[in-house]
Amino acid sequence: MECPLCTEDTIEEGEEPIIHRQPKLVSTRILKRHLGRHLERLALFAVSSTDEAADENDDESLPSDNLNSGVSQLRVDDLSSSDPGESEGDLPIGPGKIDLGRLKSVRILSTTATTTSDELPLELQPTSEEQLVMLPCRDVSMFSRNLNFVGRKETFAKLRRALDPESILQSRTYRQIFALCGSGGVGKTQTALNYVFEEMDKFQVVLWAHASTQTQLIHSFSNFATKLGLGLSSTLGTEKDPTLDADLLKAWFNDATVPWLLVIDSADNTDGLDDYLPTGSFGSILITSRNAALVPKYGGMVLGMLDEENAIRLLLESIKRQGWTDNGDANTIDNAATKVVRRLGCFPLAITEAAHYISSNGEKALTDFITDYERNELAHAISHPRLPSELTDAQPFKLSILWNMSYSSLTKDQQSLLNTISFFDPTGIPLNLISEGAIKARGPGSESLDFIKTEHRFRACKSALIRSSLVMQNEKIGQLWMHQLYQESAQARMSSQERQENWDRALALLEACWPSTGRDKRRRMDLWQVHTQYLPQVQSLGFWYKAYLATGQPLSLDDRFAQLLIQAASFCLMRGFFEPVDSLLDLVEVYCKYSFDDCELLLFDTYWIRGGTQLQLNIFEGGFRNFEKAYNLLQQAVSKGLINTNDDRIAIACGLKGNGHLAMYQFELAEEWYLKAFQRWEKLPDDIFKDKQLFASNIAVAYCHQGKLDAAEEILRPGIDKYEESTGNSLYTLGNVRIAQDNLEEAFENFKRAYSLFKTDLGELHRLTNNACYSLGWVLNKQRKYSSAISMFKQALEAYEDNSYYRNEAARTKYMLGVVQIGHGDAILGQKNIDDAKKQYEEIKPNISVDDLTERDFDELVMPWSC
Repeated sequence: MECPLCTEDTIEEGEEPIIHRQPKLVSTRILKRHLGRHLERLALFAVSSTDEAADENDDESLPSDNLNSGVSQLRVDDLSSSDPGESEGDLPIGPGKIDLGRLKSVRILSTTATTTSDELPLELQPTSEEQLVMLPCRDVSMFSRNLNFVGRKETFAKLRRALDPESILQSRTYRQIFALCGSGGVGKTQTALNYVFEEMDKFQVVLWAHASTQTQLIHSFSNFATKLGLGLSSTLGTEKDPTLDADLLKAWFNDATVPWLLVIDSADNTDGLDDYLPTGSFGSILITSRNAALVPKYGGMVLGMLDEENAIRLLLESIKRQGWTDNGDANTIDNAATKVVRRLGCFPLAITEAAHYISSNGEKALTDFITDYERNELAHAISHPRLPSELTDAQPFKLSILWNMSYSSLTKDQQSLLNTISFFDPTGIPLNLISEGAIKARGPGSESLDFIKTEHRFRACKSALIRSSLVMQNEKIGQLWMHQLYQESAQARMSSQERQENWDRALALLEACWPSTGRDKRRRMDLWQVHTQYLPQVQSLGFWYKAYLATGQPLSLDDRFAQLLIQAASFCLMRGFFEPVDSLLDLVEVYCKYSFDDCELLLFDTYWIRGGTQLQLNIFEGGFRNFEKAYNLLQQAVSKGLINTNDDRIAIACGLKGNGHLAMYQFELAEEWYLKAFQRWEKLPDDIFKDKQLFASNIAVAYCHQGKLDAAEEILRPGIDKYEESTGNSLYTLGNVRIAQDNLEEAFENFKRAYSLFKTDLGELHRLTNNACYSLGWVLNKQRKYSSAISMFKQALEAYEDNSYYRNEAARTKYMLGVVQIGHGDAILGQKNIDDAKKQYEEIKPNISVDDLTERDFDELVMPWSC
């Protein structure tokens, strides 16, 4: 028998085994699995292969194919671990090595095909079992190395002491964090980037994550999860889901046993930051931020200006690398450079910008720079008085002067392009948003995009911006990038009229590229990836709209902007990406508050999405109130003549009222309103879309709770017989109908089909997928297949606990897991899970006694359609 952790050599009969005395580096998880396999084999000789109890194993190790099948043999399979994305590094075992970046498990493969009655079907086992982690994986593709970088030796020494992985095995028991803080433009990002390029080979995994917004941080995690081999979209063939992929990556970081480095760049807004800092002891985390409060919290330093010697080096090396030459003697050049850096206060970003200006303005630009600078300084001080913050910190003011010097050298078209893209997210502006948007754009703002409507014109303007250093380009990923200070300078320089013109252009570009979806195609999964790409740009427009409103200089808008916000919020709801929903819809309400137009229809959509989001998060009363508001707003729209009585939204409003009553467990009232919705649809002309399946599963839930099982099955059947986006919901609800009919076999089959559809369409970590997983566990428990039931409950619980939004589902699942474990003979672990579930229940409902809680109490923590 071969054992890859004992010997890699084949032992012939009669030979002594080769024992390797050298120490081996293995994770605790691998060692436990390895020993468990040997114990399983020993147990096979003590238990009859037909003993049903032998297969009721509650171990957390990887499932064996057939533990009751007589003699088995060990072999190494290229399969993934039981946890998503687990990676163990290289495991030395004598002369050769097993690369545990590729090898993920040791499984027992039976020599017979016997199958026990309590074995999970293959399609119900977690897909993560089949994932491969690609190591090494280092992603800083959005940057190239800065060849002009100078100085910072003391800073690098501190970074190495804090983050280098060499001491991981000897002393670390927790991750290491270093916060590199300082004012904008001082060189935080460039210092972090240089550290990464210098030390990259020491880490098996390197991720650079943009953190200017939470959305960007999630997308950085998601994209890297795919590159690492963890992303659901890379394993299931589904559309990309940033939130679920990000959760997988965080879980992988927590369990990884290879050195990894996570750089979180531009974390100026630290709300919720801790949620994205993995805790794995093999990890190093480098944070850059303007917020100096992170230094005492995590450890690190505040980065200051360059010393004069290195500031001069930076200036001279930068201008020479860009082709600048000066025929003056060395002393003259050094003296001129010294005057420049002193005038700029040794401010790195200002020096870099000055170098671009000098290199593009001829031989005498260095010696004449101070004269040019002071002339622009005077002009700038007159036209742009210093902000209060600039009176104490002169660096942004100096940079603004330099920015104006470069800006003034641009043509009018180039300036227009720069001002337009300054409304977008500066950390990543898709090139196709500009090139394709200019061609597709219609309506206000589109008529002034002629200067970039051809590829030649767009390339000419873009190239000039890149040469000016005001904008950078990453050709690999097709994005433009702008320093945040440059973005702020562009915004500050524009007059009110220029600001409005460039806002209109930016909105026209984004509206042209954002794929719109009507009510007849609410969940267009084929468009989700495009929506994901453009969501940060929608949020950026929202940021600037709100910022100018606060200054008393609001932008002039029309309904197009509000509709774009609603479309983005609807996408987030459908995708289960709840974080941005409220902020997007808040902006719609602000727009409606200041609009002179009738906004009832915009607000109807707003409260529809708000209510739907709250029900997804088990906020029952909030959902009920928002659906009430949506219904009342639509009645107002009808009375004002904004829509006629043939509008399908009237039926939808009735159905939303039904959803609100269903959330409050008022099943008769819910049924009444759903029937009103169906009656409304029946009265509509044939050419109007009638989405009767929108509420079919919901009214079936109301029927089921009232014992009207035949009516429930009748309304569900069309959505099952003809596959559509609601088929998974129909199958799931039919499973509950079968339970009420005491038909567990058919209930199991319906839940299994629903699980398969949800997993394929939405991913393994989605709430709906794991609701089906929970229900499968419930049925398996009733069928006395206890170990399989425990496996399904654990699978659901792991997904719920990875997402704080699903804490109600997690409490319910943990309670049922404990109940089954106690019934299966594991009283200690089972009681612990029940006690933990009660604590979670008390946090959710603090004023209710938890002493006599039952399964029904935990069921009522979640929406009735989840039960």
